[in-house]
Amino acid sequence: MKYFSKEGVSSSQITGAVAEAAIYDLRVNNFAFAGFPQISVPDPIDNIYTITLSWQSHNVNIKLTFSEAVAAAKRFNAQEEYDPIILDRIQEALASIERKISA
Repeated sequence: MKYFSKEGVSSSQITGAVAEAAIYDLRVNNFAFAGFPQISVPDPIDNIYTITLSWQSHNVNIKLTFSEAVAAAKRFNAQEEYDPIILDRIQEALASIERKISA
């Protein structure tokens, strides 16, 4: 886990924000697979996070800027709903995993 003291968030909280968006998608659209994807949030490179969502052997990457990730983590910390700015990318990643599973 990496803590960004200036921003007041950690990489774990960024992971939580991604998970919260995935949970919202599960509630609204359901998943075509039984379970919840693994979420991996490595350190950013050039202020870009390449976040991996995985289910079994199926992996999909999404990219978030550092500022998008921090904003989502702050919403997560404040116990607000999912961050709508990242939701579309999370939903598309989950749909991509579903397509890979059904192929």
